[in-house]
Amino acid sequence: MTLAGLIFVGVFSLLNLLLVLLVARRLRQVAAAMPPSRPRPWLAPGTRVPDFETPTIDGETIALSQLRGKPSIVAFFSVGCEPCREQVPLFAMFVSGEQAPDSAVAVIVGGPDSYGFTKQLAGKAVLVNESQGGPLGQAFHATAFPALYLLDEEGVVTASGPGMGAILNGNNLTPVPR
Repeated sequence: MTLAGLIFVGVFSLLNLLLVLLVARRLRQVAAAMPPSRPRPWLAPGTRVPDFETPTIDGETIALSQLRGKPSIVAFFSVGCEPCREQVPLFAMFVSGEQAPDSAVAVIVGGPDSYGFTKQLAGKAVLVNESQGGPLGQAFHATAFPALYLLDEEGVVTASGPGMGAILNGNNLTPVPR
């Protein structure tokens, strides 16, 4: 190889290295400017639910202590939420079925029940109406709707997700009517 060839390869390699360093620097700047990743909009499986206490629509009080000792399901549905409108009948069917947990709580978030969630769920679950960020919403970190949780006897989340499919899959449960 000639001296001119060696100089060309050396200069080309230095320019390539400089370009790689500039790209890496720019990527770090972009990554630093990005907002931090958002937390999960619901509690992850394995999480112990913190204590809560809140009134039901019947004027009773529901607390975590009432759910302990038995498998439970807790669901959050928001007024004006189209996916919630689809999930409420599935939830109602499941909590009326043979494989339903011993206790069911449905939380309707956001004001007047324009979709008739209360009517669909009456007698099938303990009903709570609260504003976003209410006691149950805070306890379960429910910031996206629908949000459903299966709890074990100790109040630990065994499954959670945005719909009945998310919590039934992997739990060998199916919404079979009684």
